[in-house]
Amino acid sequence: MFDKIKSLFETYSESKEDHQDPTLRTLNFKLGIEQLKKYIGTMLEDLHYKQINFNSNYNEFFAEKLGYEVTFYLTNTKSGTDVNISVFSLDHRGKTRKALRFLLNELKIRVDANV
Repeated sequence: MFDKIKSLFETYSESKEDHQDPTLRTLNFKLGIEQLKKYIGTMLEDLHYKQINFNSNYNEFFAEKLGYEVTFYLTNTKSGTDVNISVFSLDHRGKTRKALRFLLNELKIRVDANV
């Protein structure tokens, strides 16, 4: 009950490997970081995100769109590359989970279609 109420006011959502909601879990791809950088960069451009920046020291993408700030975290693992996403927005309270779910699904569709 409290999760539903809390979600109405939240301004920050992130994917996690052990997230209670299976649609908000960490994505793992059997690709390298360089290949995923291309997919993520293209996806953000196609979705009209502004100020797309990549920090090569930490393998992170930062982008903004209509009051949403998103960060993609890329991590090398034994089985490929893990991708976690966080979404922050003060202007869109209660809608960050929906935006996160959309980005995770969109990335999965794009990578699976090209692999």
